[in-house]
Amino acid sequence: MYQVQCAREWAGCHFGTVELGDARLNRRVIEVATAMADDPAGSIPQQNKNWSRTKGAYRLFDHQRATFASISQPHWEQTRLLAGEAAVTLFVQDTTWLAYKTHPATCGLGRYGREEGWDGLGLLEHSVLAIEPQADGSGRVLGLAWGKLWARDQPAIGKNGKKRVARRCAVDRESTRWVEAVKEVGAPPPPGAGAEAGKRWVHVGDRESDLFELYEQTQRMAAWALWFG
Repeated sequence: MYQVQCAREWAGCHFGTVELGDARLNRRVIEVATAMADDPAGSIPQQNKNWSRTKGAYRLFDHQRATFASISQPHWEQTRLLAGEAAVTLFVQDTTWLAYKTHPATCGLGRYGREEGWDGLGLLEHSVLAIEPQADGSGRVLGLAWGKLWARDQPAIGKNGKKRVARRCAVDRESTRWVEAVKEVGAPPPPGAGAEAGKRWVHVGDRESDLFELYEQTQRMAAWALWFG
């Protein structure tokens, strides 16, 4: 049985090592993370309770050093440390669309949705959720082990066969995110001394992840790959 942490304790554990080049920004990250953990379903003003704290949160989000990766990195690292303590960890990968249809003035967006008839403008996020299987069939969520956020700024390919083949061979094709995730998560800890068994890390994805490069990368990392249709 694992212990549930209070919001501030959790925020300090997962974001306490954030380094944005300014101690005030670092503290603000922990304060905002605490507010979000206290009220996950609330809006930014609801989470931060008063205008001063709300304004501080918006200033943090607007700072050039406060990027998706720079703020998330400490949490990713903490999640991998927790995974290293588990006998088996499932790293479940998937991509979601972030729709901004109601924010037409937002800059830096790209198309999302089906290639032939895309649904609008927004962002795409690929996440790796770490889960420790439990003896009773449930799972303990350890956190996110890695993530990627991007805007799809290339035009839709449509049904053009030659363009599709060329795109599938491109170095910067979107499917490489599955392989990139395995590289970023890294290898499980090696077996310890004595009778201690090695840790097993299993990367899980849907049929889009059925790539030779992904299986090849998991073998390099002494991990496993599992996909479902």
